[in-house]
Amino acid sequence: MPSKTSYLIALFILFCSFSSFSQKLDCKKFKNGEFYYPGLPNKLTVRKNNIQGSYDNGSLKVMWNVVWKSECEYDIICTKVYDKTLPVEIGDKIAVKIVSTKKKCYYSELTVFNKSFPNGMVLPDGPHELCFEKDQKK
Repeated sequence: MPSKTSYLIALFILFCSFSSFSQKLDCKKFKNGEFYYPGLPNKLTVRKNNIQGSYDNGSLKVMWNVVWKSECEYDIICTKVYDKTLPVEIGDKIAVKIVSTKKKCYYSELTVFNKSFPNGMVLPDGPHELCFEKDQKK
């Protein structure tokens, strides 16, 4: 009959083998750049340092302040709305959590905080994809 030490060693080896398969997200490369939405060819997000602009058909629609909470989580807070037809107001916030990355794309969960949803509402149909290149092959 194996000893308790043998079981502990086997358990330790098993734990180490599982932990070697877990992958830490590397979100640093997504802090700045031009990001495209696959499937929405006219939309573009440009992020540089603490500022983010949302564009549609080459026209700036909304400006955001970016606050990084961790390497893979940030908030964007609306600072200026250029297109008054959009359902966005100054002070509205979107909490972004990057949940996975693949090559030049990242996938995120988005939670909107505004007058209608002061406690937040997770946007459906996620995770949402943004890519460095316009036409990313999956």
